[in-house]
Amino acid sequence: MSTIQFRNSSCCVECGAKAKEPFKKFDGNVIKMTYCDECGELVDKYFEYDTVLKILSLLLHKPQGYKHIVLNSRSTGEHEWKLLLVLVLCDAYQRWAILYAKEYSKETEMIFYAALEMNFYYCFVYAMFKWFILNIILSATLFLYDGKPCLDRLTTIMRCMIISSFAKLFAIPALIWAQTQSTNYLALTYLFLLTSNITALKALICEQVSSMFNNL
Repeated sequence: MSTIQFRNSSCCVECGAKAKEPFKKFDGNVIKMTYCDECGELVDKYFEYDTVLKILSLLLHKPQGYKHIVLNSRSTGEHEWKLLLVLVLCDAYQRWAILYAKEYSKETEMIFYAALEMNFYYCFVYAMFKWFILNIILSATLFLYDGKPCLDRLTTIMRCMIISSFAKLFAIPALIWAQTQSTNYLALTYLFLLTSNITALKALICEQVSSMFNNL
């Protein structure tokens, strides 16, 4: 835990109240977790968890896991942008497969390869554009909610959406198992994606509401 970094202003993953620090570090690399003044629970127990448990928490739709990763963990954004690129590629491929895979038979696939490649580029640009429009809408909604525009908030929302959209990676097993045209598979994937986004945004909004009340 000696390499753990956290934001200057952390929040309790249980109640969303502001906290100075999730743990205190003493001489000899001794670390003591701190408790929330509001609810009495550990401010952020996830600093003691390994990566597997954190991922499992996201799969189980735990709001505390999203608060830890999005709000408390310090990040340069490098991993999030790499994940965003992978998610956009998965999204573009899934859209490309749905729109065009049924239109060409195996005999004509090589003839229309160039056209199919251009269509994939179009799907990629469309997926990227959709990502940014979604984040702008969410940022504008939060601005109307409390009237405090902030570039850091836009970055936080983008991290929140990127991390909670890992369900788009299910396009990879869909390709392996030849399920790109399966209605049931796609429906379950979109449902899981929707519930993950809602859980993450709910955790973010709850933190914003708690911050508003603390500033009154």
